[in-house]
Amino acid sequence: MARNTGAQRRSAAVTCTLAVSFIGAASAFLSTAPLAFRGSSISSSAAVQGRLRLGQHAVPAHRFNRGTLNLRAAAEDWARHERVSFDGDSISYTEEVEGAMVGVAQAKIPLSSKQPFYEVTVEDGGTQSWIGVGLAVKEYTLDKQPGWEAASIGYHADDGMYYRSPIPDEMSKSGRPVPMPLNGAPFPCEKGDKMGIGLEFDDRGQDPSGHPRRVYFTKNGQYLGSCLLERQFHEAYYPTVGFNSPGAKVTVNLKASPASAQVMHAAQAFGTNEYAIDKDQGADPDVQDLMGLTPLHMAAGYVRPSTIKLLIENGADPELRTKREERPMDVIRNLRNATKETSMGGLMQDKRYPLMTEIVELLEAVTEDTEEWVVPAPPQLDKEQEAAMKDVMDKAKDMVEEMKKDPEKMKELEKAMELMKDKEFQEKVKQYANDPAGMSKLIEEYKDKV
Repeated sequence: MARNTGAQRRSAAVTCTLAVSFIGAASAFLSTAPLAFRGSSISSSAAVQGRLRLGQHAVPAHRFNRGTLNLRAAAEDWARHERVSFDGDSISYTEEVEGAMVGVAQAKIPLSSKQPFYEVTVEDGGTQSWIGVGLAVKEYTLDKQPGWEAASIGYHADDGMYYRSPIPDEMSKSGRPVPMPLNGAPFPCEKGDKMGIGLEFDDRGQDPSGHPRRVYFTKNGQYLGSCLLERQFHEAYYPTVGFNSPGAKVTVNLKASPASAQVMHAAQAFGTNEYAIDKDQGADPDVQDLMGLTPLHMAAGYVRPSTIKLLIENGADPELRTKREERPMDVIRNLRNATKETSMGGLMQDKRYPLMTEIVELLEAVTEDTEEWVVPAPPQLDKEQEAAMKDVMDKAKDMVEEMKKDPEKMKELEKAMELMKDKEFQEKVKQYANDPAGMSKLIEEYKDKV
C-alpha cells in the first residue's frame, strides 16, 4: 500500500472534520424532536388582541398592511402580462391547447417590508394544475413559470414543490423541484387551496441593504418553511403568477396578511429577521400545525432562547402538546439529552448546550408538571435511509480510529478541531454544504492549515 503524503493526510483531516461536523449536527437533529417538523405544516389561527414583539429591534407597525384582506386584484394592478385575462380579482389562462406557451402576470408593485406577502386561491387547476405562484425581478420573461428562469422563485400547484433560479452556489440557471423546506415534503394544491409566498428583508445590522434575502411559503395559511434567495440580492421582487394548464384560473390577494406565518418564520432557526407582529392582524402565538407544533415548540427545537422568552411574555401556552404528546419542555429536554456537551475527547464544545439549558430553565418556570417527561418513540427510517446513515457514520468512525494510530495524524486532527472554530471556515462550510465541487475546493484550500 502506498504511503500517504503529508498533504494527503491533511486533506483527510479536513475531510474528517467536515464529516464529523455534519454527522454531529445531523444526528442531533434527526434523533430528536425537530424530526417532527419534517412532517409538519402550520394551520391558520384566530385573531387575538394585543401586540407581540419578536426580537429586540421592533419593526414599526406601519410595516404591516392594515387593509381589508379581500382587496381586489384588478387588471390595473398588473404591469406586465401575456396569455392571461382579468376579471376583477381573478386571472385566467387564455390558451386552450395543451402544451401551449406559458402565460404570466406580473404585478406593478414589488413586495416590500410594508406588504411582504401575497396569496393566491386556486379557483380551477385546469387540465394539469400547472400554476406557479412566485416572485421575480421586473424584467422576468413572460413565457416561463416563476422559478424556471433567473432571477425568480415559485411555488407550483401541480407537484407542491418550489423552484428557485439561479440555484445558490451552482452555475445552473434553470430551477429544479425542491420539497418544502420545513418538513422536506411536497404540498400540492387543488381547487380551493390558498398558496402564499412572502419575503424577509435584509434590514438588520449596521449597514442593511433593505433588499429581499429570504422567501417563505404557505398553504391555506400553514407555514411551509423558507429558503434563501441567491447570494446577490436584487432590490425588488414582484408578485408573478404563471399558468400553462388550459382552464386554469386563480384569484389574487395582493394585500394578504402574513400574520401567524411570520411568527412561525421568526420562531424557526431560519427566521433571521426580527419581527413586530400585531395580534389584531391574526397572529396567534399558540398556532399549531398538523403535527401539533406551536411557535414555542419550534423555538425550543431550533434552540432560540430569546424567542422562547418573548413568546412566553406574550402569552404562549407551554402546556400545548404535539400529536406525539410533547410539550415544548419535552422537546428541549429530549434534544439536550441527545446532545453531548463536548465531543472528540473534549476538543469540541457544542455551543448550543448552554442555550438548551437556558431554555429548559425558562420552560420549567412556566410548565405545570415538571416531573413529567414525554419521550416519543424515535421515528423509523426506511432500510435505505438507515443503510446510508450507517455507512456515513462508519466511514467517519474509521477515519478517526485510523488517525488515532498515528501521533502525527492525531496532531493534525487536533488542528482540524481548532479549524472548526474559525468563523470564516464555518461560513464556507455552510456555503458549500450542498456543492461537492465547492467542498473539494474548500478541502484543497485548507489542507495546509491542519
